[in-house]
Amino acid sequence: MIRYVVRGGVARPQLGPQRLPVAGRAQLEYVPNWYGVSADTAQRGLSSLRSRNLLDVDIHVKTAPLSATGATTEHRYIVTASVVLEWSNMRHRVAGVVGERISPFHYRREGPEAIERMATVLEEAEVVASVLWRPVARRGQVAARRDLLAAHARRLARDGVTHLIIESGDATSDQRDQETLLDVFAADGGVPFRYDWRSKAEPLLWIADAICGVTAEHLLGNCNTIFDRLANAGIIEVANG
Repeated sequence: MIRYVVRGGVARPQLGPQRLPVAGRAQLEYVPNWYGVSADTAQRGLSSLRSRNLLDVDIHVKTAPLSATGATTEHRYIVTASVVLEWSNMRHRVAGVVGERISPFHYRREGPEAIERMATVLEEAEVVASVLWRPVARRGQVAARRDLLAAHARRLARDGVTHLIIESGDATSDQRDQETLLDVFAADGGVPFRYDWRSKAEPLLWIADAICGVTAEHLLGNCNTIFDRLANAGIIEVANG
């Protein structure tokens, strides 16, 4: 049985912990009108949340002379699909990456040891992953997920996949995913493989999370030896969708 696990997410460079950049500060100046608190109060609150690891602020600043602030933010939406053949054995091996810990693997929150263990599992199991990405504005993320998921679904059908596992978001996003799959195969008599949504408690989804994470760093221009290893081994295939 061939199974695919799918995860979608947004790649954005992480800022330093002390201050937002100029574009971020400019946007904070709108906070009094939007929320009734001062920009400095908002800055202090956000910094406090970040210091407690309760908030990630990720912004890619791009010049935009016609905008009110002179700059805009750009995101890269990524949808990763990873093929798993020996799914039962793979689930056990991936679960071992975090040891006795109860919380699931999350690339952005893991230390180098856990990330290295995950990379080793992927190399030894010869996992193959397809990564599609697209630059998007904040309001374009829903459309990007729809289009990239549709592209993955067509490929899965061609490759003879029998079961698709998708990381669950909320009821609305899961329903949109289902509508996407039904639309893609509407003329073919229905979706040709099983599919369902699962939470991050499913270790198989950690595979796509890890690959999504290392690919995001690569797309942002950050040095990432794990990505290089996996790409050179033919495990990761990346394309602008």
